[in-house]
Amino acid sequence: MTFLKKTRNTSELVDTVFSLAAKAKNDLDPNAVNATIGTLCDEDGQLFAFDSVFDPYDKLPHRLKAAYASAFKGNDNYRQAVLNWVLRDKKIQLNKEIIATPGGTGAVSLAFSNFLEPGQTVLIPEIAWPVYQLMANENSLKAVSYSLFEEDHFNITNLKQLILENLQSQDKLILLINDPCQNPTGYSLSISEWQELIFFLNSLPKNKQIILLNDVAYIDYTFTEDSRAFLEVWNSLENHILGLVAYSCSKSFTSYGMRLGALIILHQNQEVVEGVLHAMDKQARSLWSNISNSGMENIANVLCHPEAYLKEKKSAVQLLQKRAKLFIKQADACHLHYYPFKEGFFLTLVCDEKREAYHQALMDHHIYCVLVPKGIRIALCSLPLAKIDGLPKRLKEIQEGL
Repeated sequence: MTFLKKTRNTSELVDTVFSLAAKAKNDLDPNAVNATIGTLCDEDGQLFAFDSVFDPYDKLPHRLKAAYASAFKGNDNYRQAVLNWVLRDKKIQLNKEIIATPGGTGAVSLAFSNFLEPGQTVLIPEIAWPVYQLMANENSLKAVSYSLFEEDHFNITNLKQLILENLQSQDKLILLINDPCQNPTGYSLSISEWQELIFFLNSLPKNKQIILLNDVAYIDYTFTEDSRAFLEVWNSLENHILGLVAYSCSKSFTSYGMRLGALIILHQNQEVVEGVLHAMDKQARSLWSNISNSGMENIANVLCHPEAYLKEKKSAVQLLQKRAKLFIKQADACHLHYYPFKEGFFLTLVCDEKREAYHQALMDHHIYCVLVPKGIRIALCSLPLAKIDGLPKRLKEIQEGL
């Protein structure tokens, strides 16, 4: 017997990442490698918690921490600070609005739940964060996976084909991109790839609507300076395309448990932007009411004078670069194959055949990584250099032993 709606899935949720991370933590082997969890850790294996973020938070008045936020869509100073931070120095010609969300997950969830009718299509990368699929299921949407790579670059040919195929039977779809620093491959689209994609979307029939959703959770951990350049390409979005940018304070400010994020809405028409904001404002009231008042106040304060934060973040990015450089150098030396990597928290090994057997063999050797479609994800963000040194060779030897 069940009292739930017939459409509800009653099977237990098993998050493979968190369950695997728990198993890795319980492994007492001194040489065990825990490359599971996607949080930034220092060289001692401890979670980064930036002093520039949490020292100011500790000084906030208790009553401010206890108080409700001033609005369901988020405190004005937080919303403006995050909007300015994400858009930075880019000259955005589109109309824009922003709503505060519980983490980047809340931002993506709002996008999945507000635009499509049950059974309509959201396009997601075939190698992707698995929660996208879960969100589609929860909203009764059809998740169609597009091929992420063609040789060493973004497979825009396959994406174009799928968009055209799905628009034959429906009048709108969501196209989800996770860029820059894609989870789990570490790929970032080039400006020319963005230009080709936007040109194609603009060329689609004007009676078809595209919701272009970019999950920029790792945007502040790029290895290059201009992580926001793609936004100026978005200026050319035509009237049948709505742009959405899902931002996460969890990664940027090492505040995973504080659950802060935002969704930025971009369109040619101000009335369209305001309509989306009003709909999401009401939905936020019905789901989470409002998010952490003290968290929003603290991030707004940090972004008013970000010098100390930027210095601390720069050191973390440099550490990520060192880890990636070491892994890639050793992987190339032993011919360990991985998907095109440019920057970010993760790198993914190419492994389609015998993938599950390989994953199990790694665990038998006390190496814990995350199984993803067509590969195995290595969380460089949480691995000290000492653990990375020699790891590619071990990975290659285990793979060859299957």
